[in-house]
Amino acid sequence: MRSRSRWPARAPDHGAGQWGRCLLTLVVILMGASTTVPAGSLQWQLVDDGTPLRGPYVDLFHFDETGETWLRQGGGDMLPLWWVRNGERWERRLFSPGPPPNTEMSLAYDSNRKRLVHFGGITRADDRSAETWEFDGTNWVHRTDVGGPTPRDGAEMAFDSTRKVMVMFGGFGPGNVLLNDTWEYDGVVWRPVSVPTPRPGVRYGHSMAYDAQRQRTVLAFGSHYTGFYNDTWEYDGVRWIKGPSQPTLASRAGTGIAYDTIRRKVYIFGGTGGGGETRYWTGTQWQLITTAVTPPTPRLSPAMTFDKVLGESVVYGGNDSTGVGFGDTWKFNGTRWQQFTQPIASPHRAYSSVAYDATLHAAIAYGGNDSGPPVDGTWLYVNGAWVQSPAPSDPGLIEEHVSTYDPILHRTVVAFGYDRVLNLCTARAWLYDSAAESWQPVLGVKPQERCGAAASFSAKHAGTLSFAGLSQAGQGQNDTWLLTASGWQQLQATNPPPRRYNHALTYDSRREEVVVYGGSGDPSYLSDTWVLRGTQWVQIGASGPGPRFGSFMAYDPIRGVSVLGGGNVVVPLPEDELTWLFDGTSWSSVSTTYSPDMGRLTARAAWDPDHEAVLLAAGSAPPGYHHNDLWAFGWDADDDLKVGRFDNCINIPNANQANLDGDAAGDLCDCAPTDGTVFAIPVEVAGVTLPPDKSTLNWTSAQPTSGSSTVHDVLRGALAQLPVGSGTGESCVVSGTSAATASDSALPAAGDGFWYLVRARNLCGVGSYGVDSSGVTRSSSACP
Repeated sequence: MRSRSRWPARAPDHGAGQWGRCLLTLVVILMGASTTVPAGSLQWQLVDDGTPLRGPYVDLFHFDETGETWLRQGGGDMLPLWWVRNGERWERRLFSPGPPPNTEMSLAYDSNRKRLVHFGGITRADDRSAETWEFDGTNWVHRTDVGGPTPRDGAEMAFDSTRKVMVMFGGFGPGNVLLNDTWEYDGVVWRPVSVPTPRPGVRYGHSMAYDAQRQRTVLAFGSHYTGFYNDTWEYDGVRWIKGPSQPTLASRAGTGIAYDTIRRKVYIFGGTGGGGETRYWTGTQWQLITTAVTPPTPRLSPAMTFDKVLGESVVYGGNDSTGVGFGDTWKFNGTRWQQFTQPIASPHRAYSSVAYDATLHAAIAYGGNDSGPPVDGTWLYVNGAWVQSPAPSDPGLIEEHVSTYDPILHRTVVAFGYDRVLNLCTARAWLYDSAAESWQPVLGVKPQERCGAAASFSAKHAGTLSFAGLSQAGQGQNDTWLLTASGWQQLQATNPPPRRYNHALTYDSRREEVVVYGGSGDPSYLSDTWVLRGTQWVQIGASGPGPRFGSFMAYDPIRGVSVLGGGNVVVPLPEDELTWLFDGTSWSSVSTTYSPDMGRLTARAAWDPDHEAVLLAAGSAPPGYHHNDLWAFGWDADDDLKVGRFDNCINIPNANQANLDGDAAGDLCDCAPTDGTVFAIPVEVAGVTLPPDKSTLNWTSAQPTSGSSTVHDVLRGALAQLPVGSGTGESCVVSGTSAATASDSALPAAGDGFWYLVRARNLCGVGSYGVDSSGVTRSSSACP
């Protein structure tokens, strides 16, 4: 039940061989047996659920047959976020297809047919819907065969478990006319109910629950054209019966309501005018409950349902009187409130920053705000979870800043932004040393203060390149600056793009140019594409995603495309939910099975080379509810909706990612699924080199990718016998070494040279021995 309101797979890299006098090092691809792989596709994967958005627009309901309590939440972007309570945590669920994006719909659970019923709402095109959808916990079905009420939003529903019908009342109809009609739905057809007078007045923001003990649907409170109600009505399937007048009860709307099947009472909590009260319905009055434990903070429009597994009512979210959202979960047993333990998670945030520290092998987020309050601290995504760095928060309480990782300085750069303490845009820049867990300021010359700039490391310019932004005086900029070890210097770039801020920017390493898209200009949103080639800005005449600001963009070096999405648009269109790719010449769009909520504003993205995917974090869901989730966009080689190296079996479909021993390989591709020291068939050995002494061979150990039990074999042969395996003369230099180096004092025959082959093998599978001169994999070798 709820109450809402409107108001106040890339090919492997091959190690390079080196010639040295008469010596040759040779690297061979070491793979297991070939596997037939589906075509694959670009997809989004939800890597970290985060936690539900703070605030209203929330529904709670309990699935009787599974014992699960579900939370449905949608922000101003109208995309639903579905969550299931697992102990003290909420876990996100993704579904496709489902109802089109909408808000202010009616939702209630049919315990007879085990279906969640969804009706109406406001669509993305700002139209009222009259669609009926049903959800069984796994799949959505659009019921086009059941008729239905007139289009509406803000209506309320409750399931009459005695008569086995859904009861719906009120809401807004066409022309913004408030309604007070009654409808019933039995899963076969909707039918209007002609009820005698008196009946409740026109309203929205009311609360409804079915009282199984008294066999009545209870309707309470709500809002009308000029104010709120304090009345309560009961519906017995034939008529509406008005409860006694309660002049001392404050009028209210947006109240959470639930029927407790154990205590056989309808409870309410929250709402305008009575946001801190807990009451139950006696049939004649709302009895105030004085609890021994402090109840939740007073709030408007919390979600409330009865959890039959807990045996208690559950409450989530809502807003305070100033519009600040809550993200806490509570349970109530009729006499005592108790808050669920809040999981450790990164803050909800927007206007934040994300970079990927290649030295630390972790994403780094800093700053931003959480529906108003600023976010402090440095957050790292390590081993599948966000953790806060012990580093002092030296850049301060900032938002609308830029951030990128500089591989030359081996530092994450944070610069500019709006300082919440000073109440102005700044020109300061800081470098984060992940080894020392500390921030150091950048001294010397500084650009003009600005907010809403954009930046990326540019290998072409050997530094962090920043473009444009909004000055403290509110003037958009179009200057270009470069940060190197020597500090800031202005880049005298010709033909600069028009002034802008909150634009998207990334570096295209394949074409060695900086890419800029869109942003907020003067006087409207922009949709132009520019590239910086050396010191010259060039506009690309390519139609793209349309006018927008606050989008995210990051470069995918494997596919050679800039990935863009999200942001604020002029007129919402279906294509705004797509992911856009720029190949240096033209834009194209990708439709994925699942995707982040693309209505989010100022989300941040960065390329993760370890997982070969673009990471997307945080962002706001208008009108001001902020995300703290983490997504990855990359190649899904086996079509199991796990992308890049976030998939623990890249070429074998395993959507559940089952991994019994918790190592780097999922059970389906792990030759020893109960042994954490053994991963899978080892990959090729990379980085084979022969230093100047010509007697010591070095390579990159396969243990980090294949397991600590992985060992290496080194073969040697005469160059005269090349290609490998074409003749005799192979020797085993070393067998089964766990080291990443081997010595060989042998010398080749006069006029000849040596080749070397390094392979890896583990306890239950061996790597390939290479192929013979006919291209056939060899079954034997001089090493075991």
